[in-house]
Amino acid sequence: MAKTMRNVVITGIVMILAAAGLSAAVLLGGCSGMSSESLEAAHADAINAVVDNLGLKSKLDSELRSRGYEIVGEYGMPNELADQIIDSLAIEDWSVTTLPQDAVESSNVSLDVEGTPVDITTYEDTSVVTLGAYGQKVTFSVPQSAQVYVPYVRYLEYVKQ
Repeated sequence: MAKTMRNVVITGIVMILAAAGLSAAVLLGGCSGMSSESLEAAHADAINAVVDNLGLKSKLDSELRSRGYEIVGEYGMPNELADQIIDSLAIEDWSVTTLPQDAVESSNVSLDVEGTPVDITTYEDTSVVTLGAYGQKVTFSVPQSAQVYVPYVRYLEYVKQ
């Protein structure tokens, strides 16, 4: 059950990364006169637009909720706990952003998700997380309520894959 939940989350992330690659190709093909900061901001805006237009965050939130009771049941926890955790993750409030210049890495975890390597990088500033797959990296702005979970990402490498 936990493996299925992890795969659902990673699938959503991979879809976002694919959108990142497409938007990068479009931006880099026609915006050579822009500064790198402007390109990064435009890239983030483009990915956010794709994610919003495809309804990916809503789909991920719905999938997490449908699997939440299975996961907490597996660990003998009350169903209300699943709702509280998913609410605090605030999936709808995550957005693609640019990585701050002064970001200091605190962990980097590599996972194999159905044959696809996925890297998750966390920083001392828990308000950002970078995900990488298919040769692309996308940095997300993490909502305040979800930042409490960021330091635990480093332990994903110990979860059975």
